[in-house]
Amino acid sequence: VDEKSPWTQRKTDMEATKVSLTLACWAIQYLGYALLPFLPDTGEKILEMLNIDKNTATWSKATEFLAPGSPLKEPEIL
Repeated sequence: VDEKSPWTQRKTDMEATKVSLTLACWAIQYLGYALLPFLPDTGEKILEMLNIDKNTATWSKATEFLAPGSPLKEPEIL
């Protein structure tokens, strides 16, 4: 994300910005699933911010990425 700097990239290439932010969201989602066994509260907070129901979150769903346009909740400090 830092290398692509979507906050600057959006001024010149909105499509590339969408790709950068989508990949960042997918990485954050995967991190949420990966943290569940080790830091369950943190993993659940991450998934909650992505509007993923923690009660249905299973490892097999970790690669079912968010649909484009999925709403996100307000981020909070983990």
